[in-house]
Amino acid sequence: CGTPVIAGDNSSLSEIVGNAGILIDATDVLETTKAIEKVVSLDKDQYSTFKEKSLAQAKKFSVKKMTDETIEVYSKVLNS
Repeated sequence: CGTPVIAGDNSSLSEIVGNAGILIDATDVLETTKAIEKVVSLDKDQYSTFKEKSLAQAKKFSVKKMTDETIEVYSKVLNS
């Protein structure tokens, strides 16, 4: 939906967020605080940049793509 995201860099979320959000060490309170301050102080242009990047990143993930890739893996396994 184009909202700036803050996510921990110690899980699969870093792959999902990519460069469309702010990745942090979620165990570091100061880093988390700074990331929140950054997001709430974005100007209009910075917010638009995050929005564009997040919408583009979201297009990489869909139920159809996941289903197609899962079927492809099963097909390779069953046909080998």
